Amino acid sequence: MITKKTGTLFFCILSAFLLYGCGAGSPSAPSLPDNPPAASVQESESVNTPAIDKNKYSGLHIAQKTLVIPGIEKNYDLLFLSDTHMIVLDGTEDTQVTENALPRTGLFKDADGKDSYENFPKWMEYANETETDMLLLGGDIIDFPSEANLNFLAQNLDALKIPYCYTLGNHDWTYPWEYMTETGRQQYRPLFAPFMKENPAASITEYEELVILCVDNSSNQVEAEALPVMEEALAMGKPVIVLLHVPFSTETLLEQASTVWSSPVSVGMADRGGIFPDANTIAFQDKILGEDSPVVCVLAGHVHFPDEAMLTDSVVQFVAGPGYGNEGIALHIQGGADTP
Repeated sequence: MITKKTGTLFFCILSAFLLYGCGAGSPSAPSLPDNPPAASVQESESVNTPAIDKNKYSGLHIAQKTLVIPGIEKNYDLLFLSDTHMIVLDGTEDTQVTENALPRTGLFKDADGKDSYENFPKWMEYANETETDMLLLGGDIIDFPSEANLNFLAQNLDALKIPYCYTLGNHDWTYPWEYMTETGRQQYRPLFAPFMKENPAASITEYEELVILCVDNSSNQVEAEALPVMEEALAMGKPVIVLLHVPFSTETLLEQASTVWSSPVSVGMADRGGIFPDANTIAFQDKILGEDSPVVCVLAGHVHFPDEAMLTDSVVQFVAGPGYGNEGIALHIQGGADTP
C-alpha cells in the first residue's frame, strides 16, 4: 500500500462516512499472536453506555465508530475531540495578543453561534456521564498559549473523572509572530508538559489489552525524541492506537483538502499535494505502518473535516471534524474471532 523510503504514501481507500467513546490493566496480560487477524471497522448505531439525557447533549455531533480487534477480550470506549480552537480573553492579555485574537473569535463558533469555549465543558460532562474510558484530545484545543486559555483548559480537564491523552496542534503552542520558532518552542511548548505526562513529544498509556500512543507532529513532522517512545509502545505486544494532530494523506482527504486549504495539510503523497515527510517522519511511518506493526488505528484532526480511510490493509485512519463545530468521534473497540 505504501512506498516507504521515498517519503510518498499511497493508501487504499475505505469510503465509509458514518454519522454520529481504557482503566489501566495488568502489564502481564497475554500478548496477541505474532500475526493476528487484521482489525476491522463496523458501522454502529451506538455503544453500550449508561443511560443519559440525550436532549442535554443534542448539540454534540458524535460520529460512532466500532473497531473490532481479533484476540482481545475487553471492550474499550474512547472519545476523540480535536480542533476546538478555544479563545478565552480575560483582559490580562497584552495588545499584540488581543489584536491577534479578536478577529479569530468569530471563526470558531458552532451552528448556533456559540463560541467553542462555551461548549467545551459540555464535552467534559458527556465524557464523565457516559463513563468513557479515555478522552483523546487531538490538538488545537486552544488557539494560542495565553495564560487565560491555558487556565481555562486546565480547569476543564481537572473536572474530568476519566483519564485523558493530549497531543499538540500547531496552534496550541504558537502565536503568528512565533510560529514554529525556536523561541516559541522553548517558551510556550513546555507549558503543555503537565497535560502530556511531562513529555510533549510523545507519551504512552497502557491498558490490559491496548496501548494508546500520543505523538506530537504539530510541525507537520515527527521529532527524533518521539521515536524511542514509539519503539517502546510497539514492543508492548498489544494493539496500538496512535493519536496525531496532522493526519496521513489519503485520496479522499487530499481531494477535499484541495477545495478547503491553499497549502498542504496532511503528511505524505507529496506528489498529490501532501507534505513531504522528513527522515524522522519516514522512520515513524515505516514502523507504525509496517507489515508487522501492532498499530490498528490512527486518529487525527487538523483539517477541520472528517475523513475515514485504510492506510494499509490493517490500519484505519479516522480524522475528526472540527471540535469548534461540536464534532467528535466515539470509538468503540471490541474483540472478535481469532480467525476471519
